[in-house]
Amino acid sequence: MKQQQPIVSFSNPSAFDGSQASFAAPPSPAFSAGQKYLHDFRIHVENGSLIDKNDPLVIIHRSETAPPFLPILKQKIVKAYTLDAPGFFADDKKAHIAGALAGFIPLSDDARKTRLSEMMLDWLKELNKGEDADFTKWQETHHKPFASIISSRLAEKDIPPEIREFTGNGVAMYLMVSEALKRRGHDANIEKLAEKGSTDESVVSILMNHLGIDFASFQNVAGAPGSDTLFELGALLGLEESYVTEVKQLVDALPRHHYSANAVANWQEGRNLPGLQGPGETEEKIKAGAEIRASKKIQRAQQAFSNSLNRDAAPDLQAQEYEVAAAIDSLPPALSEAMYLLGAEVVYTPSGNLGPVLEGKRDGSAPYGLHRHVLRHPDSMEDGIYQVFVSGKASREEFRKVLTHEFDHLLLLPRFSRDDIARVDDLAGHDSLRLKALDELMEQWEKAVATGNPAGQREVLEILDRPEFAINGRRFSEVIGSMDMQTFHDRVRDAAKNLDFDSDWFHAGPYHSDKERFLELNSRFSEQYYVTMKDRPDVLQFIAPGLMEIHRDIYLPHLEDQLQNLRIRAAQRLSNNVASLPVEEAPPITFSAPVGAASRQQDDAAYAEGPPTNHISTHSMNAEPMLYRGIAI
Repeated sequence: MKQQQPIVSFSNPSAFDGSQASFAAPPSPAFSAGQKYLHDFRIHVENGSLIDKNDPLVIIHRSETAPPFLPILKQKIVKAYTLDAPGFFADDKKAHIAGALAGFIPLSDDARKTRLSEMMLDWLKELNKGEDADFTKWQETHHKPFASIISSRLAEKDIPPEIREFTGNGVAMYLMVSEALKRRGHDANIEKLAEKGSTDESVVSILMNHLGIDFASFQNVAGAPGSDTLFELGALLGLEESYVTEVKQLVDALPRHHYSANAVANWQEGRNLPGLQGPGETEEKIKAGAEIRASKKIQRAQQAFSNSLNRDAAPDLQAQEYEVAAAIDSLPPALSEAMYLLGAEVVYTPSGNLGPVLEGKRDGSAPYGLHRHVLRHPDSMEDGIYQVFVSGKASREEFRKVLTHEFDHLLLLPRFSRDDIARVDDLAGHDSLRLKALDELMEQWEKAVATGNPAGQREVLEILDRPEFAINGRRFSEVIGSMDMQTFHDRVRDAAKNLDFDSDWFHAGPYHSDKERFLELNSRFSEQYYVTMKDRPDVLQFIAPGLMEIHRDIYLPHLEDQLQNLRIRAAQRLSNNVASLPVEEAPPITFSAPVGAASRQQDDAAYAEGPPTNHISTHSMNAEPMLYRGIAI
């Protein structure tokens, strides 16, 4: 039986001694990048961490709920709950209900209302755009919005009065109807009750029916002009004036919070605390509510892990975490460290796509990977949340390509000058012409092979070896070395599709701006440089010399510059905070690779008897995924 290779391959495994590890203390300088992510519980695997699609910014590792680490976990959750994201209208179901209810309340005149409805429809579509293009396309197809930061236009001082009024009415009516439903004993949330409604009228009619209110009565009260419409609707819904006043005060505060769903959820929790009940103290309610929600989230996580975590599965989960850690070690060191200092977390599923961790199911057309970054302020990279979601895809190599791609996308580019962008466009443009020429030669070589024409094959090789194709004075015959021509052919065809911004693939995608084109080209080049062709960078440079120059002379220096700034700030924070951390209370965490020769032999023998039931099928007929306990990784 062929022996499998070990899953874990840290750059310095002997340095990672579990007795040194303490989540409360900073990791040892001897730790590799992947070990640091393990040390801080930053690697989350399916079934090993709490990953809630309805609470996307908070992901909890099973070990974080241990008593010594609870204060740090709570700080992490409170940070997420005090961000002005996701936006209240980022959820299309919530936006539809709020918009439908607000649409029955007249603004200044009917003509403006009609025009505004059209504006709001376009605006709500804009809000539902995520950071990742592949995921945006997927979510639009399946109507499953990605929680994103609300459009900055709502935070501007010159918000058009009709937009402010319409938006405020929508949030207010959503909360008021939800409260009325709750008081009448409806357990299901408002989205579930209204899910069969397609038009505004049908949505509101269904909700009024659940409340025992005649739809025509609602229309008459809502349509009556006047400044007290919300109070009159509150009375119709059976709500006291004091509650409606609270809601109106929240609505007035929401522009300061970018119409954040967090602010609304925090307010709903905080308003019930002693001393904060009734009108007034809106900001205090929002602040206190974040603490309450964080405590409840921890309780739910502890309960989920105690009820559902199969202890027998722990070695498998740890093996997957180690696989991700080893992949992080293959990233550009400056990138993995910069993202570590920014608090990045990684979510992994061995499935072929992200369906299990996005939607809780394995079918559908979920993306292979995605990234999220949500910032408290556009000018502060450090005070935010950074997440990478990655699937096993078709093979270990494909998984590592996705991880590299998404990590690269997290890099922010505020310091790139226009001259840098112009240079990128110029170099990428030259590469586009080169890739087209190489691709045509590969087509010619492919035809010669298919027709058994050695002379045709030699002609292609002679053209490739001409001086005009040489890079840094090195011709093709010097660069190719031991690589066979079929492999070179495959690398060129792949590059012609993914590294040429003038390819059909790029034209079909949404990468139109300078920044979008740079980010996507750089991420796809990194896949090749750090994974597919990591052992033959000279061949990659021969294929795409311009992108190699962009990566080495523009991207990496910029990354190093950002890293140096992050290191300085991290050192300052550590000197201020480390004395207060309860290091002595944190027990040592043992991270031992669970894969030994004996267990791998047992797995080989078990797999030889027949495919395991939880084996993940691949998308590539040529892929040979490594199997560990029946999981393709």
